[in-house]
Amino acid sequence: MSGSVPQPAEPGVPSSAEPAEPAEPVAPVSHLDRTGAYLGPTGAAAVAVAARATPARWRLLLRRATFWVGAGILLFWVVCAIFGHLLAPYDPLAQNLLAANTPPSGAHWFGTDPLGRDVLSRVITGARDILIITPLATSSAPSWAPPSAWPWATSAAPSTP
Repeated sequence: MSGSVPQPAEPGVPSSAEPAEPAEPVAPVSHLDRTGAYLGPTGAAAVAVAARATPARWRLLLRRATFWVGAGILLFWVVCAIFGHLLAPYDPLAQNLLAANTPPSGAHWFGTDPLGRDVLSRVITGARDILIITPLATSSAPSWAPPSAWPWATSAAPSTP
């Protein structure tokens, strides 16, 4: 019977010739953990049961309301980046000096800037630039950061009292 783990016999109880069949088939499990340490038969069985009982991580993620809120916000900004010029209520570059610095209202939900441009239109159309620049800046930051900014860098010089 390959794949099953032999159960140790309890003292005083006669062991049967064939161990009981598990409820579900168990994939063959190595008796070594990730670091190469020996788990023993009980540890290997525990790893097999835990691997079978644990749902996939994405299923756990899909159960969280905060994931769906975050996904909705991200989807909103991606839609704004793709279709921003169609969704913006005003031209983001058009100036109206008579409406400079107006507070939020029904006509301008986010108000206007000092040149009278609609702030909501500028935010919506600016999403494209933000969604392009942010991943590039985040991925390139470790390549140009000085070694003193690396979290794993430590000072070799002893401190003086």
